[in-house]
This record gives sequence, C-alpha cells and structure tokens, in this order.
Amino acid sequence: MAKISIKAALLGAAILAVSSLVMPAWAQNNEESKEQDLATEDQRYWKAAEVFYRRLLEKEPGRSDLWKRLAEILVEQGDRDEDAAEAFARAADLAPDNANLQVEAASSYSVADQPRKAFSYITRAIQIEPNNPEYWNSRSVLEAWLDDYVAAEKSMQRAFANGLPRNEDTLVRLATLQQWQGKLKESAAIMEEVIEHYGGGEVLFLNLARLYSYRGNYVTAIGYIENYKEAGGDELDYAREKSLYLAWADRPDASKAIVTPALVENPDDPDLLISNAIANQRARDFKEMEATLDHLDQVTGPNAEAKELRRILTADSRSNADARFMASTDRDDIDIIGGSLTLTYAPRPGTYFRVGGESYYLSAPSGSGLDRNDNNDSIVKSTAWVEVEAPLSDNVWGSVLVGETFTDFGPDDIKLNTQLHIRANDKTTVTFGYSRDLFMTSPRTLSLGIVQNEAFINTVWTPGLKWYIEAKGSYLWLNDTNEGGTGELTVIRQIIRRDKVNIDLGFNGTWISYDKDLPNGYYDPSFMQRYFVPIYFYFKFNDNDGLSVTVSPGVIKDNNMDRFKFAGVVSMEYTYGLHRDWMVKANVSAYIGGSGSAIDLNVSNYYFVGGGLRLVRRF
Repeated sequence: MAKISIKAALLGAAILAVSSLVMPAWAQNNEESKEQDLATEDQRYWKAAEVFYRRLLEKEPGRSDLWKRLAEILVEQGDRDEDAAEAFARAADLAPDNANLQVEAASSYSVADQPRKAFSYITRAIQIEPNNPEYWNSRSVLEAWLDDYVAAEKSMQRAFANGLPRNEDTLVRLATLQQWQGKLKESAAIMEEVIEHYGGGEVLFLNLARLYSYRGNYVTAIGYIENYKEAGGDELDYAREKSLYLAWADRPDASKAIVTPALVENPDDPDLLISNAIANQRARDFKEMEATLDHLDQVTGPNAEAKELRRILTADSRSNADARFMASTDRDDIDIIGGSLTLTYAPRPGTYFRVGGESYYLSAPSGSGLDRNDNNDSIVKSTAWVEVEAPLSDNVWGSVLVGETFTDFGPDDIKLNTQLHIRANDKTTVTFGYSRDLFMTSPRTLSLGIVQNEAFINTVWTPGLKWYIEAKGSYLWLNDTNEGGTGELTVIRQIIRRDKVNIDLGFNGTWISYDKDLPNGYYDPSFMQRYFVPIYFYFKFNDNDGLSVTVSPGVIKDNNMDRFKFAGVVSMEYTYGLHRDWMVKANVSAYIGGSGSAIDLNVSNYYFVGGGLRLVRRF
C-alpha cells in the first residue's frame, strides 16, 4: 500500500477520534479537537481521509460504520458518485436491519444514475419499516424512473395511506403518474383540485392544457393554455401548444396564424414544425405539409414520433387498394349482396387516379311487385369506372367519375359523378355535385332501367370547436317521368371527451318528396319527414383501433300516415388500423320504422338490417 504522510495519518487519527461510531470513548474526551479537525477535513483533506479509512477497512472490512464514513467522505469529494454508492451499499449490506442505511444506499445509487440498484435498497428499507410514507414515496419515484407507472402510482397511494401529506407537490406528481398511464380523466381531476385549493400556476395550466388536448377536448385545452399565457407562461411554449390544438381541431388557418411567425424566429423547432405539418394537412396544402415533414426529419433525425406523424397525416392520401363487401335485407325480402374494388394511384397527396368495379346481386319474392318485370326474382347489377380527383386552386378541388353500369337482364347506362369542393374558411366547406346511375333499390327498378339523376349542394359548417352542422339539399329526376327532392340536416354537439370514450349528441332531420307514386319498385312518397336524436359513442382502444356505436331514436311520418310513428336506427362499426398499412372496418346496422316499404307506404313494422366489411391496403 502507498505510503501516507504523517500529516495525513494524524488527520485520519483525528477523524477516527471524533467519530462516535468508530471510537465513542475517544470522541467523548476530545470535543474541542473534534470541531477543529472536522473543519479542517471539510476544507482540505478528504483525499487523505479516504486513504486513512481504506487502511482501517483493510483491517476491519466488516465494520458497517467505517463503510458509511468512507461513503460520506467520497460524497464530499464531489466526483465520486459511483464509488460512494458502492460504499453505502457495503454499509447497508453489513447492517441488513438498519433502514436508514438502506435508504442512504438507495439515495446514493440514484445520484449515481443507477435506479435499479436504488430500487433494490429502498425495497429493503420498506421491508424493515413497511409503514414509513417517505420510503414508499421514494420507491414511487424510482418506479416512475424505471417506466413502471402503474407500480409508481400504487406506491404513492401507499405513501398517502401511511401519512404522506397531500400537498401541491405530491398531488401534482400523482396526477403526472396517472397522465403517463393514460388516466387522463383522473389526472385532470387532481390537477383541477390543486388549482382550486392552492391556486393556478404556469406548470399546472400547461399540464392541464396538454391533458385535455390528449382527450380531444380542444375547447378546454385552449382555455387552459390561455390561462398559462396570462400566468406569465413562456411565449414560445404558448405558440407551440395553441397552434397544435387548433390544427388538430380542424382550424388550420387559425393555427398557421400562430405557427408561421413563430417559425420565422425558430425555424428548426420540432414542436412548431409538427403543428405546421398538421395545419397544412388539414388545409389540404399537401405540398407544404410534405416539405414540413421533410424538414422535421432533418431536424430530429431518425425519430419514432416523426415517423408516426407522417403515417397519420398521409394515411388517406397514399396509393391504395380498397375492397368493400355488403349484405342487407328488409321487411319486403329485398336481399342485396355484393361488393366493390377500387385501386387508387396517388402521384402526390391530393391528386388521385382511380379505377374500380362493383357488382351486386338483388333478389325479391316472385310476384311481389319488387321482382323483375318478367317475374324473375333476381338481377345482377355491375359497374366499371374511372375517376380523377385533383386540386383546382387553393382551397378548391374536384373529382370526375365516368363509368358504365349494366345488368344481366339487359338495361345499361352511363354512370357519372362529379363534385366540386370549396373550402371557404376554417368553418365552412361547400360541395356541389351531380350524379346519375341505374337506380338500385330492387330487381324491379333495375329491370325497368330506371335511371336516377341527382344534383345536390352540401354545406358543412363548424361554428365552434364542439359543433358540427351539415345541410344537404338535392333535386332528383328519373327517366320514368318522376321528379323529387330531398333535404337533410345534421347537427352534432360534443358532450364528453375522455381518454377512452367520446360521446356526442345530435339531431338529424330528413325530408323526401316525389311528384308521383309509381309502381316501379322504389319508395316515392309525396312527402316523408323523419327526425332522429342520435347519440354517438366512440370507444378508443388505441390511436388506430376503436368501436363506434350510434343509437338514434326518433319518429317518422309520410303522406299515408295520420300521425308520427316511432323509428330508430342502431349501428356499430369496428375500425382496425386507422392509420396503418392495413385497415379493416366492419359494420352492422338495423332500422325499424313506420314507413319505407317500396310496396306499401303505410307499413308500421318496416325494418332493414345490413352489414359490411371494408379492407384497405395502403402502399
């Protein structure tokens, strides 16, 4: 062993003398020397003290008190965290019933950035003193460090049960643990409790804004981010958060009004780039969206979050194959089975070339008046088409579909569908359209070669972030000399936004009117009115998978009814892989109402049941 100086040896002897754990008797007789030598030790001689204690430990390696003192000396040197942790651990191992030493070892390993070893020693301390709230609190911190948020919350609850004060700091930490687990409702409730009892602060307002945004409640999120700004929050953080919420809430113009000037001063800020990419996607500025996503990749490098963002934003604008299958039946025994296949080539987002085909088999009882006009009970309708969709200018895009429809019975006709979409602003989009095709409601309608033409206008208006209003009006004319019109109004209001469940409430009114009541196999009332109050449920399993359920009670009345009668619809749709390369949607719906039969308008027990499956492969 290296020689040590006489001065160091004398210093070590003085340290040993004043340590009550090493030599109590000597320490008691040298109080003045103790104060003087400890002061000297604190200032100049930690290295010499380490050498001295290591010499002592060579002779008595089983002394827990010597290991503890060595650990304390190593801590004082300032750059020996790992060595200090090992010394504390030796002290704790030699005194397995000493809870304080286990805690000191845990604390030292935490400082040395070794959370797993720290967790081991804090667990030993809890085994010795299971009702100590601070020990459970420390264990919670370590479990969170190790990404075990469920265990961390349980440990913190044990700490509260054993007397840990429920103050601002501990409650915010509990809320944070719940947030990391996806318990957004519980986390928000705790943070709001903290604000109520202790007042708001920048950090609390910011966390609450983020929590509500994760739940899709952008109205509340924006309210809290405004509180954050008023409390003196950072202007850049405010711009990052508010622009993000507005973008996800389909307010791209408002989002870009915030994010664009912020990017001028912070062009490489990842959060601002994310907001900008989302806003441009929502505004259908796909070129700018792609440029922003490329810039984000350059700034962040290989990054899972950026990759997932690109997947989400481009999911609906990629080339794909889309296969759909359906089957339905109703009270009139009109059975329909069929499907379609559409292939889409997207040279760039917003521009699409599609080719597709569909085929449906329809049957109805022979002699029912819904069968073919030669009394055969079935018919097959098939269609092939091509379609082009492209932007025409900023906020204006359109599509044209042309095809041919034919049946195995003989009638055929041109299929047309053209639409022009105008995005007036963040709140309003208007669509003008025209379509024509063989009218597919029954074998009788198809066998007669009935062609329906429709010209329509559709307006979507979102006056507030919680409101969705859609109105559609159309004029119909058929080649059997019948004419008519339809109107539909849908109003939806967000009610609940949770981490796993969304609930909306709505109103739907539908009106149909035809000039003539013809025996051609389709429903043509002189006036029908139907009103539903739909309740929309969405159960979110994760960002890609979920189940939507809609329950719509209501009433219906047409010209052959003397009063309104009950009607209702129940529908469900399961979605798998909303943004993945493979997406699957499966749906089923059922309608019951006092009207709708193509045979007799005044039917009190009319029903319809249908289901479908959709498979999409994105490329």
